[in-house]
Amino acid sequence: MNVRTREAVILAGGRSERMGCDKALLVVGDRTMLGRLLDVLGARFERVIVALASDRSDATEERCARAVVDSVLAIVDGARARGKRVDIVRDERPGRLGPLAGVEAALRVLEGDRAFFIAVDAAAVSDVIVQALERVLHEAPLGAVPIWRDHAQGAYAIYARALLPRVSAMLDGGERRLGSLADLDGVGRVAIDDDAERVFRPLNTPADLAAWRAAVSIEGPPREREPR
Repeated sequence: MNVRTREAVILAGGRSERMGCDKALLVVGDRTMLGRLLDVLGARFERVIVALASDRSDATEERCARAVVDSVLAIVDGARARGKRVDIVRDERPGRLGPLAGVEAALRVLEGDRAFFIAVDAAAVSDVIVQALERVLHEAPLGAVPIWRDHAQGAYAIYARALLPRVSAMLDGGERRLGSLADLDGVGRVAIDDDAERVFRPLNTPADLAAWRAAVSIEGPPREREPR
């Protein structure tokens, strides 16, 4: 029997330098990326955590960072008004160290033993993949990461709270790659079929965004499965 994961974490602290604007606030269809994920995850998980970057911005970034946070807070308040349980956490490390720092911050505030982690720009939430990750947790106590086309999808994984000391040690040692978690003992690796392109569709540049919007207009809104 699968171990039911009850919390989810949206990693929303990236710089989005190639995109040129914060991906959490991008609009695809008629929704922001963050607002859409909050509703989808809120229907499946008892609690959703939004992990943001450190607020220790330099002077040139401060005004923009505040505007982004204000917009994120408004989206979160909207999800709460719709009955979703949503919390926000910010990493405590100076500078922007990427999603690995977001994982560290979120692991600190988990109420349960584990959570499903997903990037804010994820194309879809697949129950099939989440369940495949859950199935290996009995032999992978620190989490499970999907492997698609020979690459670890570290921002679409389950991580256990017990992983926190290792994540902190990695960050202290200068590690920044989220995919490095897949190589740790105690973290399972789950091979995903090649037809998962729709789940792992990239969203890094304006060209990716244009392709994304075209796909949504052709396919219609993403059709996630009903809550388990």
